[in-house]
Amino acid sequence: MVHAPRLVHMLAAVAAVGALLTPSAVLADDDKKAVYTITNAANGNEVLAFHRSASGALSPAGSFPTGGTGTGAGLGSGHSLVVSNDGHELVVVNAGSSSISAFKVEHDGLRLIGSPVESGGTRPTSVTLHDDLVYVLNAGSNSIAGFRLDDKQGLTAIAGSIQPLGAGTSVPSQIQFDRTGRVLIVDERGSSTIDTFVVNQRGVAGAAHTTPSNAGGPFGFDVDRRGNILFSAVAISINGALTSGATSYDVSRNGTLTANGDPVSSGASPTPRTPAAGRSGASLLVEMVRSASSAPRWSAQAARHSITPSVAIRTSCTSCWAAFTRSLATASATMAP
Repeated sequence: MVHAPRLVHMLAAVAAVGALLTPSAVLADDDKKAVYTITNAANGNEVLAFHRSASGALSPAGSFPTGGTGTGAGLGSGHSLVVSNDGHELVVVNAGSSSISAFKVEHDGLRLIGSPVESGGTRPTSVTLHDDLVYVLNAGSNSIAGFRLDDKQGLTAIAGSIQPLGAGTSVPSQIQFDRTGRVLIVDERGSSTIDTFVVNQRGVAGAAHTTPSNAGGPFGFDVDRRGNILFSAVAISINGALTSGATSYDVSRNGTLTANGDPVSSGASPTPRTPAAGRSGASLLVEMVRSASSAPRWSAQAARHSITPSVAIRTSCTSCWAAFTRSLATASATMAP
């Protein structure tokens, strides 16, 4: 069980940054020496690569066309690209052309594997990867679809893997496997719900099991080393007052979610639920924690929560990155032993 009150100091420090941030970024290899993000450009989506120094400073390392198109606007999602655990492959969504692309990570950049494949729905916004199994969230069609990834041939659709999200759900934000790779999790901030899908031995997802979230507007989430699912939340009620915050769940092998206590407040005002704020979204609690490898004291604190320093920061511009790094320094000092 995650001790959420100790994590909430970090969430409060980065809450103000969230409304600025749009595309996902991923730290690629075990040494975290590369960072990737996407342009989501309507005239041709690209992966942007950056070298990451020991101090955390970024320098451009090239751009790599995905073969698809973006929407030209914020995706309002988490994990629009994902890197394999060994750092050798990268998968990215092309929301404008409703396709996904796979890359091989090489010493001198990225190499497209095969051709983009149809996403199995419309407007894919989030993707997850476990071993060679890929699932994508199609926000336009409120559905998920599965694929196999071969490092030479690319992506192949899995027959029978397309599943609709749960009835009555709206505004899906992210898809991700649990720690075992046997359960898929999708959160929907519009309906304040969480869907789980059990994946069989053939990689085929079953029907959605929908659970009401105990916190309003679950947006971004990740899975810690113990298998807890940690969510950021746009609005929760604490003693009758609305605030942003975080919540945590356990997930069983049959997809049942069990809350680890009540949501925890960040002490910040809830993110405005205007259309613009909905598109750009809130910063992801767990992405910020798990990207903390550039702040040793924060990393040590994160390790105490069994949170691995992999997967992702969110940034879209120089000013946003500066705001993030300032928040990182503040949170590091706040959470220092």
